[in-house]
Amino acid sequence: MPPPPVPKKKHERGVVTVTVVAARNLRDCERFGKMDPYVTVRLDDDSRSTAVVNAGGRSCKFGDMLVYHVEERPTSLFVDVFDKEKVGKDDHVGSGAVSLAGKKIVGTPLKATVALDEDAGEVDLQVSFEHDG
Repeated sequence: MPPPPVPKKKHERGVVTVTVVAARNLRDCERFGKMDPYVTVRLDDDSRSTAVVNAGGRSCKFGDMLVYHVEERPTSLFVDVFDKEKVGKDDHVGSGAVSLAGKKIVGTPLKATVALDEDAGEVDLQVSFEHDG
């Protein structure tokens, strides 16, 4: 008797929209003045960044929408927060991740708060997925 057929993986090609709403209680990387934070969100190998909030400080609002065209519905996304520097390398504030596995993100956006590592703050996101076609 032949083995049972392997089910074909259902492709869920579509568009993921991540809205970076705000950041709170960010670890301060500045000795003088206020931080100039921005957020980078990575889905698989595709990384996109918000605009820099000049003098945004430790808590600021973004409102930036990052749009990703994907071949498969994502199971997680990764967040990094940086402090923009005028000279030299930007300071890394912290990193975090959101599991999307089993979460309803089709139709109604998922609201998520990402806790950054080492108590470096939090980032509020909204994530949605729309099928192509």
